[in-house]
Amino acid sequence: MAIADPSVFINNMLELPGNREFAAHLIVDIWGSVTTAPTVGGLQYRALSRPEQVYEARPATGSTVAIPRGASVPTSAGGATYLIEAIDSTRDGFVRMTPCGSSGQETFTMTLSTTRTSTIANVPLDPTQQACLYVLGDALLRVTLLGYLTTVGNDPLTLPPSLTSAQGELAAPGLRPVTPDRVLDTRSSSKITAGRPYELDLASKVTPNTTAVTMNVTVTQPEADGYLTVYPCDRDRPLASNLNFVKGQDVPNLVTVKLGTLKSVCIYSTATTHVLADLAGTYEYDSGSVSTAITPERILDTRIPIGTSSAGPIPAGTPLTLAVAGRAGVPADGAVAVTMNVTVSGAEAAGYLTVWPCDQPRPEASNLNFLARADVPNLVTVKLSPSGTVCIFSTATTHVLADVSMWYSPDATAGFVDLPPVRMLDTRDGTGAPVGKVVAGATDPLTLTVAGQGGVPTTGATAVTMNVTVAAPDTDGYLTVWPCDQPRPEASNLNFRAGRDIPNLVVVKLSSIGTVCFFTTGTTHVVADVAGYSTSATITGWIVAVR
Repeated sequence: MAIADPSVFINNMLELPGNREFAAHLIVDIWGSVTTAPTVGGLQYRALSRPEQVYEARPATGSTVAIPRGASVPTSAGGATYLIEAIDSTRDGFVRMTPCGSSGQETFTMTLSTTRTSTIANVPLDPTQQACLYVLGDALLRVTLLGYLTTVGNDPLTLPPSLTSAQGELAAPGLRPVTPDRVLDTRSSSKITAGRPYELDLASKVTPNTTAVTMNVTVTQPEADGYLTVYPCDRDRPLASNLNFVKGQDVPNLVTVKLGTLKSVCIYSTATTHVLADLAGTYEYDSGSVSTAITPERILDTRIPIGTSSAGPIPAGTPLTLAVAGRAGVPADGAVAVTMNVTVSGAEAAGYLTVWPCDQPRPEASNLNFLARADVPNLVTVKLSPSGTVCIFSTATTHVLADVSMWYSPDATAGFVDLPPVRMLDTRDGTGAPVGKVVAGATDPLTLTVAGQGGVPTTGATAVTMNVTVAAPDTDGYLTVWPCDQPRPEASNLNFRAGRDIPNLVVVKLSSIGTVCFFTTGTTHVVADVAGYSTSATITGWIVAVR
């Protein structure tokens, strides 16, 4: 790659046929070229093993700031590659990066708006030169060094990254299940501050092809009532929630979330609180196991018993081994993980519960936190042992129920497409259904059309992942979500108490016409935020990632 002072290549008016009102000037600047063979003085891109943040501040409008080269950029480098992010823009404007003191055409311009924006700049630099950032507007800016350009390396044709790769046909990402891994515990430092997003860096836990992660997130010791939202850091915070909690309450929920550009996610809470996060799996392009959705079926109920040899609660501190493979539609061979809704019922004391593959040591992680006598559900995606089992451990003696809804295999048919959270149902304001609470025990369940809504395609989706919240229920009860063309199963997704908002992640198969049904035993409002969908179809579109 050759890189030099930029030159204007195009500066012409573009007019769209029949749409003169959209006419605009286009300017294209040439910064370098790539040849099919190494050239004398040619540069190649060397990525850092870990991106290095070199600047974060809110500079005054009209100012120019010098950006540190970064400790990893050698003096022999001919340039550096930076990711520029406008995290919090209050008004329109632009930022522009150029070598400090450059007399050439100033490019690498990024337009500011009230949405979060980002761009990648490949800046030519002399041995001691810095890049300069000119700012017109008001924004919190962050600059991250991704790599540098050099004549020394293993591959003379290695290219710098871009935020967008070419359009093409790809299989939907597959799940790479992992033994639960604690990636965040603010109890060792300080609580997440109310109203201030916390950025969780997952770069060391994922690969360049990772599109999304699934984590069990727990709020503990909140200082007030509130809710928590997890979202990709390069997107605006959505009108959606993952957990609803009351002051002092420990609340867990499984979260499936799209990754931001730098492989991070943001956690926003309306109340100051400690937060824990346990990584359960990642979704990968070109690898991982793909899914098969099934109508929910109960595979464990220690009250009856189902899945155990005799009725009785799980004793505190004694793991229960649950056979999963070969039951409820999960194949006897080939399944590597399952998604199931796990419920603690009638616990004798407060505690927590952990689910993990039985061939691994019990991890320092939790799936449910519960109070004495409370019924607490949570969705769990868990890797299976080679013999098709999972182990369940509780710190308090309690009954446990489990309803399986999906299994994963390299030979299955449907991958997962992550979506930015979008609200598709809210009976409080008429989103997706008439205004008004869902009536307990209604003969006609609430039917929600999912296909064609919230980023889910009109055809091709086989299942949907949604965060479902029961809001202001009149009485205690439970809620079940299932495909509308199937009989309502003997399973539940949420167990709730009168007057308390309870969320839970739900993975549910779609009916043949793309609908799901809701049934509740207690009259209540219901809210649902889509997080993604499963499909066996290939994906055509732009892949937004640093490549």
